[in-house]
Amino acid sequence: MQLFRLAYKNIVHRKARFILTTLAVVVGVTLVSGIFIFTDSVRSIFTDLSRDIAGESQLIIRSEIDFGDRNLAPPLPIELKSELEEVEGVETVESAIVEFGLILKHLDNEVIGSNAEGAPVVGSNWDESTTRRNNFLIRGRQPTGPQEFAVDDATAENNELKIGEKFIITIPAGESAGSAQYTLVGTFRLGAREDGLAGAQLIVFDTPTAIKLLNDDKGIDQYEVYTEAGSNPLEVVTNLESVLNSQEIKNILTTANVKAEVVATEQFADEVSDDFSGIIDFFRVVLLIFAFVILFVSAFVIFNTFSIILDQRIKELGLLRAVGLGGRQLSQLVLGESFIVGIAATVIGLAGGVGVFYFLVVLINATSGGGFSAISLVFHYRTVIWAATLGIGLTMLAALPSAIRSRRVPPIAALREGTNATAQTEAKHRPIVGSIVMLAGIGIAVFCLFQPWRVIALVTPVSALAVYWGGIRIKKLFGNFIILAMGITWMFLAWGLTKWINDFSLAGALVIFAMGLLITIMGFNIASPFFGRPLSKLLGFPLKKMYGITGTLGVENAARNPQRTANTAIVFIISIALISVATIASSSIGATFSTVLDGVVKSDYIICKQQCRGDNPDIYFATNIGGEIGKLAIVESAQPFSYIEQGIRVPHTIDSSGVRTERNEEFDITTTNLTTIQQHLNLDLDDATASFDLSRNDVIFISQDRAENYSLEIGSTINTVFPSGAEAELTVAGIFADELTQVIGEWVMNVELVDKHIATRRDFLISVQAVDGVSKKQIEEATTSIFEINDPDLKVFTKKEYNDRLIGNLNGGTNIVQVFLYVTFIVAALGIANTLTLSIFERTREIGLLRAVGMKRRLVRRMVRIEGLIVSAFGGLLGLALGVLSSIIIIQVLPDEFISTISIPIIPTQIFPLPNGILFPVFLAILIGALGTLFPAAKAGRLNILNAIHEN
Repeated sequence: MQLFRLAYKNIVHRKARFILTTLAVVVGVTLVSGIFIFTDSVRSIFTDLSRDIAGESQLIIRSEIDFGDRNLAPPLPIELKSELEEVEGVETVESAIVEFGLILKHLDNEVIGSNAEGAPVVGSNWDESTTRRNNFLIRGRQPTGPQEFAVDDATAENNELKIGEKFIITIPAGESAGSAQYTLVGTFRLGAREDGLAGAQLIVFDTPTAIKLLNDDKGIDQYEVYTEAGSNPLEVVTNLESVLNSQEIKNILTTANVKAEVVATEQFADEVSDDFSGIIDFFRVVLLIFAFVILFVSAFVIFNTFSIILDQRIKELGLLRAVGLGGRQLSQLVLGESFIVGIAATVIGLAGGVGVFYFLVVLINATSGGGFSAISLVFHYRTVIWAATLGIGLTMLAALPSAIRSRRVPPIAALREGTNATAQTEAKHRPIVGSIVMLAGIGIAVFCLFQPWRVIALVTPVSALAVYWGGIRIKKLFGNFIILAMGITWMFLAWGLTKWINDFSLAGALVIFAMGLLITIMGFNIASPFFGRPLSKLLGFPLKKMYGITGTLGVENAARNPQRTANTAIVFIISIALISVATIASSSIGATFSTVLDGVVKSDYIICKQQCRGDNPDIYFATNIGGEIGKLAIVESAQPFSYIEQGIRVPHTIDSSGVRTERNEEFDITTTNLTTIQQHLNLDLDDATASFDLSRNDVIFISQDRAENYSLEIGSTINTVFPSGAEAELTVAGIFADELTQVIGEWVMNVELVDKHIATRRDFLISVQAVDGVSKKQIEEATTSIFEINDPDLKVFTKKEYNDRLIGNLNGGTNIVQVFLYVTFIVAALGIANTLTLSIFERTREIGLLRAVGMKRRLVRRMVRIEGLIVSAFGGLLGLALGVLSSIIIIQVLPDEFISTISIPIIPTQIFPLPNGILFPVFLAILIGALGTLFPAAKAGRLNILNAIHEN
């Protein structure tokens, strides 16, 4: 307890140091706690919403699918309902239909809601056969005719929709795709949700209308079964399954090409909740990665701070040892101070996390039409545990090396003038032991290279520590550089393994690269003192010439303790290296895509929505639009494309020699018209393709890489299974280059085949070949009426505009990554402020003497600022070098079809929202470093001359 009190007093007497150290941890803890609070709160909304969607029924009859999105499931026959109602124990059966992607507009075509505007617009039905449905009428009445609809009350309130008014509703897919006028007859709530549907809009029709509009008169998405009071649910399930397995019902289901299954409503609600949770968890993981990066760099600030404090308090600690304090107690004293810092960071970080939650709510409400306006803050105990583990645990872990070193300093040596803790605790040279440990570490790492990526991730850091520990016992200089060499070697190994071994796991290669990058960063930090002094002087040469003696002193201060300079600059090294990798990767992907697009796309114009990306279901549109555009007199040919995630499964393959290989792999598919695709895309297919009738539904085009992996060639057959369970044997009629997968994916098949087995196909892009001489303006004028009626979010792009839009989307994602990484600059500024402030404490007498011989306050401040600029520039340039090297290697590791062109933007080619040149983060690092010197420079300038001279 006495040690804790002593630690507390040390902190109280050094408030500035305590505040700066605490803030370095607070930034990371705030983000982590805020992310947990926000995602837990959002999850609670969707968990409740999933229960409301499931309703009060006990059982659900639905189509059975083997894999893929349930939206791909075929509808159940309409006549099945009457058979289910006759089952013993069943009170009533309700029909349920759900379709995404509707568009709601005023009569003047002003959009009220669409997927492109934010949260989805969902179409459904109101089963008029019973009042037990989960739709609770608020105003008006339920829809009863083919031109009537009702809407959720939140949508009506937010958009001032009035009952009795007519609106335009666009249906996105099927035979009913297109727009028509409907009258609003009522508003309702789903369950008891007064806060709306998290931004989504729900439009309901009567059941016959919904069957026609949303399911092309093919059936019902699912039947909700209410059991009789007192009935045994298990017996009802048995009775239902017996009916579904009867020959009569089997014939009905077989005719409809569908299988049926019985599930409990709780299971259905859990599945809906899991779907939402999967999205939320992915969002959480992405954000936590950045938060952990910030915490990682914060650990360096804490480590540096406690290392400096240990050197400054060496006499004090030696005196404590001399009067009887043991080495273990001395370590406990240092860890006690770090514990107090961690406690403070945790408390402040949790409070800051609440602020992050409200900020994210405001941000999302501003972009989603107020969908989360009534979200309640959910604070799980897990959030506190994570915050405390990271805030306290990370702080104490970072302080642990200083705590260990403190107990190793002999008390008599510590009391001598000029004693340095680091020098007193250097490892002893033991070449034999060091060699054994180092070689063992290398051997373990090499052995694990061909293990699963999780093993690589766990073992490689441990082996790296063994290599370093062994290396410094051979020779300190050798040990410091061998860890850097190991990291760079590991990054190049990731490159080499993917080139030497064709089937080497990409996940394994990426993990090896990541481990190599991590070790390299550590190696830079350990080895940088050996070139820190000359590099600091080189960077400071212009400042010496510009500011004379003041500049010289500032540069010498930065160079006098290269280890401290390196420890302070490591935050910038990490941040700028990661930012450079993101910038170069984004630019290189864009350059690769542009090259492929120029060589592949023959189209004059491209029509799509917003992001123009097929992997985003929010930008699909009605399948009738392509046909309408193709009928225009100024259009020579229009080629629609559809994209379906997990559209097929390949159970097995048989190569040309008849060898069967089990696969059971699922793939995304692209669908279009294979007979005309080469009019729009230069696929460079083999001459043998011309011998096939491409209008047939049993042909497919695949990528070169997929053909090689499956030992397929032109004319080979491949068995495929659709989510409904339907099988198709397809003949490979074309094999295209891997680079083209960026444009059309790996598997391309005829649209008629997909329509036969997947009921919810929608287009995401239309390629247009115009009549010679037709301009973009003419195409836009000709398609205006088509777009207004069917989908006002559609736009016409030239090939260059389409390319720029996709690259802009890519840069937008990179900008988000960079924003999070730039937050680490705040930690870096705190680290510089902390280091320089502590440096001023130990140079108080020196500064006092400089003031005594005539140095003015402003010159003292300038000297400190120059020192901070050198540290920032040091970290910036090393980080840039590491980032460029890492980018070149990672680009070589990634498959050529993903990225094959290296593009390094030196000077920014864009300014808003963030400049993309790799020199920008270096410039910003120097600026942030300069800001970080303001407090210590002001403190140095305010020192009293006489007090400073007498300071010990």
